[in-house]
Amino acid sequence: TKIFICYRREDSAYPAHQIYRDLVDHFGTESVVFDVDTIPFGIDFRDYLNQEVSKCDVLLAVIGDQWIEMLNQRLNEPNDFIRIEIKAALERKIPVVPVLVGKASVPCEKDLPQELAGLAYKQAAEVRAGSDYKHHLKRLVNGLENIITGRPSAQNSGRVVEKGAGPSPPESAEKIEKHK
Repeated sequence: TKIFICYRREDSAYPAHQIYRDLVDHFGTESVVFDVDTIPFGIDFRDYLNQEVSKCDVLLAVIGDQWIEMLNQRLNEPNDFIRIEIKAALERKIPVVPVLVGKASVPCEKDLPQELAGLAYKQAAEVRAGSDYKHHLKRLVNGLENIITGRPSAQNSGRVVEKGAGPSPPESAEKIEKHK
């Protein structure tokens, strides 16, 4: 099992680190890939990130309040790790879960570069600070277990959650309209 966490340090370092620690507590250190500090010296980071993403079962894209603005500022930078990681996962059809922190929402397709347009339609998980944090994290962990095992986790309190289950149809239609 490999869970790859990508985030922008300037945007969501603290919540991403907290999510990482909590996921390690649940899934174990070897199961969670985190941070560019693990890239070996002298290695082409694009190839390395591509390879690491190819080994993961799911990629978590931690999206904070400034994420889309920072993405747009880096559109012409070939070394934008976040874009490289998400693009690699989308191309390989690896599940990408936007993890919303702060007051962030999933970016609209029109606000994303073409190579990341699919991110706009991925079902997101909220992991907001405050009194709901533990509930949000439990929901994320259960969702990750569903993706990894292909079946609902035992920690779902007997509630059956179908793999890939999303919002109700009216909410889905609303979301689609918003992203056009």
